[in-house]
Amino acid sequence: MSKFIKVSLILLLASIAHAQYTRNFILHGAGAPVGNCASVTLLYNDTSTPDLYYCPVPGAAWVKVTSSGATTVTSVSNSDSTLTISPTTGAVVASLNLAHANTWVGAQTFGTITPTTIAGNVTFSGAAALGTPASGVVTNLTGTGAFNTSGTSGGLTGTISTSGGTLSVGTTGTTGVININGSTAGVAAPITTGASGLTVIMPTGNTTNPGLNFVSNNSNSGFIGNGAGGAEFITSGSVGLGVGANGIFTLNSNAFYFTRSGSREAGIDDESAATGSIVLGAGSSSNGNEGALLRSANICRLQADVTLSTSATNVCSFSLPAVAKTWYFTCTLPWSVTAGTTPTISFGVNASQTPNVTTNVYGEIKTTNTNTATEASAALSASGAVNVITSPTLTTSSTVFMASMSGTLGASATAGTFAITATGTGASFAGGVRNGGGCVLQ
Repeated sequence: MSKFIKVSLILLLASIAHAQYTRNFILHGAGAPVGNCASVTLLYNDTSTPDLYYCPVPGAAWVKVTSSGATTVTSVSNSDSTLTISPTTGAVVASLNLAHANTWVGAQTFGTITPTTIAGNVTFSGAAALGTPASGVVTNLTGTGAFNTSGTSGGLTGTISTSGGTLSVGTTGTTGVININGSTAGVAAPITTGASGLTVIMPTGNTTNPGLNFVSNNSNSGFIGNGAGGAEFITSGSVGLGVGANGIFTLNSNAFYFTRSGSREAGIDDESAATGSIVLGAGSSSNGNEGALLRSANICRLQADVTLSTSATNVCSFSLPAVAKTWYFTCTLPWSVTAGTTPTISFGVNASQTPNVTTNVYGEIKTTNTNTATEASAALSASGAVNVITSPTLTTSSTVFMASMSGTLGASATAGTFAITATGTGASFAGGVRNGGGCVLQ
């Protein structure tokens, strides 16, 4: 029987079977089918290849659906759960399993990532280690090269917060750079710290390459450590200002100056070039200029007459700190007595605290303008009023005569006051210390 007759007989039997059982048949034969197909319920398998053919419509040409060496697929599955497959047979649909944690071994390119889209969803491992973010806040930044940005734009922006952690920039033996650019106007706390505070550790640096530089990137201006528990501010390679164990210092001969316009208007300078020998000069436009005027509370300036009575009156008074130091004072005291019966005038001192050492005070009262004078002295060893000098009986007049006092005070370690006093005597006394006088305490 010929191959054609065998195939035709088989097709006839298949059509009859389909009418009775209404199900598909797969015919097997050596070689590709010849002629047109007869039934859409029929599949033909070429066992010599094997290839699979189906009949699209009765009487049409056979259509090959698999290539040589293929076999019939019975079901589809995924071995590592990265895909979701449903159903596993028939019209199979495969999609990414979004609930599965994937590990990428090849470089991946992501679109725009914001703190809220990365939070809790992306974990880096290996050399670029990034801990698990929460609520849009990146935490546990660890590993060598933990976070790296490059280029002239972009980078890490926003707020960096720490809570007792360490933020390291660069690697050991190299220079790490943190650039803080832009305006922070209106930002309450551009850098926040945890309960333990924020410690920024920088290299010590030197006058050529400071440990902390500025946006202008001047290689010889910034802050350095001085190795003695202090720090120094460097400008143009020289120490402008430093803090050490002995306090604040400067190595610049121009020392300190003041300005309202950017140019030096007044300054305090060391005018001595010798080590251990200091000469301070207060001036204006340049080092060595001594044209500045100094004012302080160490000077009592009488701008009005001080009216006297028969009780001690303070002419000048100084507030002393709680320091046991010896002070020197000197006074110029113009006076006049205009009324009184057998009047006199006397001058003294009054320390509110007991001196820590006995010192002396000297006084002089001139009763004429031809240098006729009375002189006296007194020991200063107790607190309270001490009379130093009293004039002889005076002839009243409006003429102003001169008096003076000078001496030292061994001040107590307790804060207090020190006053220069004047007292009149005689019935109906009238007189005073006139303006233009004063005292200096130093």
